[in-house]
Order: sequence, then structure tokens, then C-alpha cells
Amino acid sequence: MKKFFLLFLLITWFAGSSQKSNDSKLSSAIQTFNDANDVTGMLASISLFKEATEASKNWIPAYWTSFAYSQTGRLSDSPNLYYDSAQYYLDKVLAINGLSKEEQSDVHVLQSLIYGLRSGGYWSKGDRENGLKFSNLDSEALTKAIQLNIENPRIYLLSGTSLISDGLRNRDAGYLLAGGQMLEIAKAKYEANKLTNELYPDWGKGWINFWMERAKIGD
Repeated sequence: MKKFFLLFLLITWFAGSSQKSNDSKLSSAIQTFNDANDVTGMLASISLFKEATEASKNWIPAYWTSFAYSQTGRLSDSPNLYYDSAQYYLDKVLAINGLSKEEQSDVHVLQSLIYGLRSGGYWSKGDRENGLKFSNLDSEALTKAIQLNIENPRIYLLSGTSLISDGLRNRDAGYLLAGGQMLEIAKAKYEANKLTNELYPDWGKGWINFWMERAKIGD
């Protein structure tokens, strides 16, 4: 009986030690990502994110990997290659059962972001068919995110940046105003959404001032 008890203690200790080690890897990856300002730096963070993903059954490392790939695509001359990888890792998250509604909402928000980035790339090349296709998929994903958690600040962030982008492109002050209002809501939601897990992918708050500046609103 004592042997089984000792074995249980050893297994419990090992599991806890392994989790702490992987949390440390993920924390290092997040810091590397936050410090990156070019594709090389982004890829360095992705390498760390992938290590954390392979060592964990938790959804968070794979989500971070997908997000990092999506942001690398924005800086690359071959964005779709990175968006494909972003989708690959997001599909891994989508296959995980047991996520809360709030977590599922953030998964669909990231899906919306990836589709939106693809759509923007196609529109910029004059590819109306694929631009419209991914724009519609973007809207569907964001609608799912809204249905799962209306308090998710990233919903309002993506809605605001999309409106501002359209406003700048079409020189429409109405869109710029609406986008700015969405970003104000996003800011308030971020403030109200206090997280206890520092590893949770709470991205986007730092984008607000940048987009407000683009729209010539705010301070």
C-alpha cells in the first residue's frame, strides 16, 4: 500500500513539475514575441511556442502559435504561407473539447482575424472573388464569437479596426466615427476583463491607440 502511495506522490510531483516547466517555456515565448519587431524575431518566438505546444495538451500554447503565425504573415512578403500555418494550429485548438464559452469566443475571434487578414490581402491585389469569400468567413467567425461571449473585448477591437480600415479606404467619416466608438467600447471591455492567468492570450489592447491615431480620433 505504501508503494502505491509513494508512486502516486511521484506521479503527482512529476506532473506538476512538467507543467511548471512548460509554463516557463510559454512565458519565454510570449516575451520573445512581444520583443520581436521583424519576421526573424517572430519566427524565434514561434519556435518556442511550438515547443510549448508539443509538450502540452492545453489549448493555450497552440493558440499562441497560431496568433504568432498570423502576425508574422502581416510582416512577410509571402503572407499566405504564414496564414496557412496559423490556420493549422488554430484547427488544433478547434479540435479540443471542454473549452469554456469565453475560451471558444477567443478561438473564433482569432479565426475571424486570420480570415480578415487573408481577405485584406486578396482585396489589395484586386482579387474580388477571394476577398469577398474570406470577408464573409471573417463575419461568420466574428458572429460566433459574439454569440459565445458578448463581453469579449477583441470582438469590438476587430470590429473597430475593420470599420476604420473601410473608412480610410473610402474616405468615409461615418465609418471612422463608428470605428472609433467600437474601439472605445473595446478599451472599456479590456479594463473590465481582468485575467488571473498571465499566459492567457489577451492580445490586442495595444492596438487601440495605433488605430485611433490612424483615424485621427482620441488623444
